[in-house]
Amino acid sequence: MSVIDKLIAKGKNGFVILEPREIFDGGIVGYDEAQNRLIYGYDELCNCLATSYQTTDNCDFDEAWQMAMDWVEYNTLRSISYMGETKPIILLENENGELVAWDET
Repeated sequence: MSVIDKLIAKGKNGFVILEPREIFDGGIVGYDEAQNRLIYGYDELCNCLATSYQTTDNCDFDEAWQMAMDWVEYNTLRSISYMGETKPIILLENENGELVAWDET
Protein backbone atom coordinates (compact mmCIF):
# COMPACT_ATOMS: atom_id res chain seq x y z
CA MET A 1 0.00 0.00 0.00
CA SER A 2 1.38 3.43 -0.97
CA VAL A 3 1.84 6.39 1.37
CA ILE A 4 -1.17 8.06 -0.24
CA ASP A 5 -3.34 4.97 0.13
CA LYS A 6 -2.36 4.69 3.81
CA LEU A 7 -3.26 8.35 4.42
CA ILE A 8 -6.61 7.94 2.68
CA ALA A 9 -7.31 4.79 4.71
CA LYS A 10 -6.72 6.90 7.86
CA GLY A 11 -9.32 9.40 6.67
CA LYS A 12 -6.87 11.99 5.34
CA ASN A 13 -7.83 13.51 2.00
CA GLY A 14 -8.00 16.75 0.08
CA PHE A 15 -4.25 17.08 -0.44
CA VAL A 16 -2.85 17.61 -3.93
CA ILE A 17 -1.28 14.49 -5.47
CA LEU A 18 1.24 14.75 -8.29
CA GLU A 19 0.26 12.69 -11.31
CA PRO A 20 0.92 10.19 -12.75
CA ARG A 21 1.04 8.44 -9.40
CA GLU A 22 2.84 5.39 -10.78
CA ILE A 23 5.83 7.66 -11.41
CA PHE A 24 5.64 10.32 -8.70
CA ASP A 25 4.49 8.33 -5.65
CA GLY A 26 8.12 7.24 -5.32
CA GLY A 27 9.04 10.89 -4.77
CA ILE A 28 7.00 11.23 -1.57
CA VAL A 29 9.22 11.72 1.47
CA GLY A 30 6.61 12.69 4.03
CA TYR A 31 3.32 14.29 4.97
CA ASP A 32 2.66 17.55 6.83
CA GLU A 33 -0.39 16.72 8.92
CA ALA A 34 -0.85 20.28 10.23
CA GLN A 35 -1.16 21.66 6.69
CA ASN A 36 -2.56 18.49 5.07
CA ARG A 37 0.18 18.55 2.42
CA LEU A 38 2.25 15.79 0.87
CA ILE A 39 6.01 16.32 0.92
CA TYR A 40 8.01 15.34 -2.15
CA GLY A 41 11.78 15.39 -2.52
CA TYR A 42 13.02 17.23 -5.61
CA ASP A 43 15.80 14.71 -6.20
CA GLU A 44 13.37 11.84 -5.63
CA LEU A 45 10.92 13.28 -8.18
CA CYS A 46 13.71 13.70 -10.72
CA ASN A 47 14.98 10.19 -10.05
CA CYS A 48 11.51 8.65 -10.51
CA LEU A 49 10.98 10.53 -13.74
CA ALA A 50 14.50 9.83 -15.03
CA THR A 51 13.99 6.11 -14.41
CA SER A 52 10.76 6.30 -16.40
CA TYR A 53 12.52 8.16 -19.23
CA GLN A 54 15.25 5.52 -19.35
CA THR A 55 12.60 2.85 -19.81
CA THR A 56 10.39 4.65 -22.31
CA ASP A 57 12.91 6.81 -24.22
CA ASN A 58 15.86 4.38 -24.16
CA CYS A 59 18.37 7.03 -23.07
CA ASP A 60 21.27 6.98 -20.63
CA PHE A 61 20.81 8.13 -17.05
CA ASP A 62 22.55 11.51 -17.45
CA GLU A 63 20.32 12.46 -20.37
CA ALA A 64 17.25 11.12 -18.56
CA TRP A 65 18.18 13.07 -15.39
CA GLN A 66 18.52 16.33 -17.34
CA MET A 67 15.18 15.76 -19.06
CA ALA A 68 13.58 14.98 -15.69
CA MET A 69 15.01 18.12 -14.05
CA ASP A 70 13.74 20.25 -16.93
CA TRP A 71 10.30 18.65 -16.72
CA VAL A 72 9.97 18.95 -12.91
CA GLU A 73 11.13 22.56 -12.91
CA TYR A 74 8.90 23.63 -15.78
CA ASN A 75 5.77 21.55 -15.14
CA THR A 76 5.76 21.13 -11.37
CA LEU A 77 7.66 23.91 -9.62
CA ARG A 78 6.19 26.61 -11.83
CA SER A 79 2.65 25.36 -11.22
CA ILE A 80 2.81 24.86 -7.43
CA SER A 81 1.40 28.32 -6.70
CA TYR A 82 -1.77 27.42 -8.64
CA MET A 83 -2.45 24.21 -6.71
CA GLY A 84 -4.27 25.73 -3.73
CA GLU A 85 -3.76 25.56 0.01
CA THR A 86 -3.00 21.84 0.08
CA LYS A 87 -0.35 22.04 -2.66
CA PRO A 88 2.60 19.69 -2.20
CA ILE A 89 5.77 20.77 -0.43
CA ILE A 90 8.87 20.18 -2.55
CA LEU A 91 12.12 19.77 -0.61
CA LEU A 92 15.43 20.45 -2.27
CA GLU A 93 19.00 20.88 -1.16
CA ASN A 94 20.30 24.45 -0.89
CA GLU A 95 23.87 25.61 -1.48
CA ASN A 96 24.76 24.68 2.13
CA GLY A 97 23.54 21.11 1.71
CA GLU A 98 20.45 21.71 3.83
CA LEU A 99 16.98 20.50 2.82
CA VAL A 100 14.63 23.42 2.37
CA ALA A 101 11.11 23.79 1.01
CA TRP A 102 11.05 25.23 -2.49
CA ASP A 103 9.64 28.74 -2.38
CA GLU A 104 7.57 29.53 -5.43
CA THR A 105 7.80 33.29 -4.88
